[in-house]
Amino acid sequence: MNEDEKPAVVAQSTLYTLIWVEFGICTIVVGLRAYSQLLVVRRPCLDDLVMLGAYILQGVASGLCTASAYWGQGSDFSELLRDRKAVVNMLKFAMISMPFGVLGPMLARISFILFLIVTVLTVHNLRRKSLWVLIVLQVVINAIPIIMQFTLCRPLSGMWDPFEHRQACRAGKIVQQYGFFQGAFNALTDLILIVTGLLVIIHLKLRLQTKVALCVILSLSSLAMIAAILKTIQLQLMVTASTSYAYAMWTIWFLTEGTVLIITASVPRIRPLIILRNKHKRDQITYNSGFSNEVRPSQYRFGASLFHDRTLSRPGQARMHWLDRDNDNDSESHDLIVLGEEGEAGRGRGRSLQKI
Repeated sequence: MNEDEKPAVVAQSTLYTLIWVEFGICTIVVGLRAYSQLLVVRRPCLDDLVMLGAYILQGVASGLCTASAYWGQGSDFSELLRDRKAVVNMLKFAMISMPFGVLGPMLARISFILFLIVTVLTVHNLRRKSLWVLIVLQVVINAIPIIMQFTLCRPLSGMWDPFEHRQACRAGKIVQQYGFFQGAFNALTDLILIVTGLLVIIHLKLRLQTKVALCVILSLSSLAMIAAILKTIQLQLMVTASTSYAYAMWTIWFLTEGTVLIITASVPRIRPLIILRNKHKRDQITYNSGFSNEVRPSQYRFGASLFHDRTLSRPGQARMHWLDRDNDNDSESHDLIVLGEEGEAGRGRGRSLQKI
């Protein structure tokens, strides 16, 4: 770097704004998802609990990154070195935020994978098994650097106190190199999930307009893939004179990655709210040109998850009629929402949908 060239910095106000605007978006999305699953669908699933965990970790990471920004994250590191307390606290909160920055997006990915397994890929055993393997790999590959980070430094404070424990973390290069592999794997996982989701949507019996909308929403996951790549690039700058700037950019990209994953993985669970809003005044409800449900406005409610078949065969329940049957018995489950009477909601579980 030339002497006349100013070091790259990220303003403290910029960090504060990005951190909490993104977390605010996550809060709104998760809140809508919770409302949809608990009060509309009334059937919370395992992927909802996993997504709640991702949201909590995103919140903890946001708080830690805010503390790191308060102590100078993103500022000129050469000037920051004049204040030992500021350097130590900036690095400490940044280091502690890293595990949450890894585990949050990981849980968001796992939540979407579970959604695909439980409610979409109900027939293709090979795809289901492949996605279970992907979940295991996500946990193992993302847990290893966290273990390495907190076990290779003796004492532990050597991670964030370069003044007192300069030689405490000799294996830092190993963690950095593994971080490149981890970032590449997470980006590959995002790509696999995008392709899998698009293939499922293409083969569903949906209106073209609905297919395009879902494909566009799912393609937003590519932003998470890009964020994972850009986050990984910052690792090589964390041991240079641009340390503070590199940590700030890492913060921005890992929070963006987590936010995008939370949004895209929650959209399918929020869709019942949109359907309910558009259909609540109609006696004849048609969903995605696939089903006709003849119910009175006062009777219907959402009684099952998206893309999942449930039984509604007793008298008094909503009558389900296939309007467009799929001749391929091995294709993915249809995108549907079952509507039934309020009193039959709890007793409808575990029955099979009768095709006419």
